[in-house]
Amino acid sequence: MKRISMNDVGLDNKRFWTCFFLAEWQNAYNEQKDCSVADVIEANYPDLSDYYEWWHNFTGYREDIFETSDGYLEEPTTLIAALDEEQTLKIEFHPGDTVYFINETEIGCTGPHNAIWCPLSYDAIEKLLNVSHGEALYFLLLPMTKLDFQIQSDIEAARTKIESLLRKIFATEICGNLADCMMCALTEE
Repeated sequence: MKRISMNDVGLDNKRFWTCFFLAEWQNAYNEQKDCSVADVIEANYPDLSDYYEWWHNFTGYREDIFETSDGYLEEPTTLIAALDEEQTLKIEFHPGDTVYFINETEIGCTGPHNAIWCPLSYDAIEKLLNVSHGEALYFLLLPMTKLDFQIQSDIEAARTKIESLLRKIFATEICGNLADCMMCALTEE
């Protein structure tokens, strides 16, 4: 296993985060604006070939990976990080999937089957902003979250928080559209 730490996925690692958002939010689509996370990123960063090459190296991609193992590696790039004194996050980055675990229990994945078995509450994710590497942990776990807010002001507060934090990674002018697409995915049934 190629083990990485939170230092490897700091918000200043533009290649990681750009590719992470392209991979993890591949189904985040805003019907009203007829755009997805990928549409927004690709329109504003037209030459991503260097980023894709970096991501392929990061995930261990090779030409035959889908034919030989359906996109999974026995020894994937793996992030292990403490969430608190009792919980440890593990994320396996395979060429064809990203698999999430808390305390060795699989909570979901974002690959072709895109399933969340144990959705995390937005409140729990937001509390991570107060810990070391909190903003990175917030974005890493946000794909495993479903918003179940009934009050429009709570939904809008979450959207505003996401947009604000996205500005630490992406150009300000695209963060609103990215946040809108992500909110569509986070609030869909």
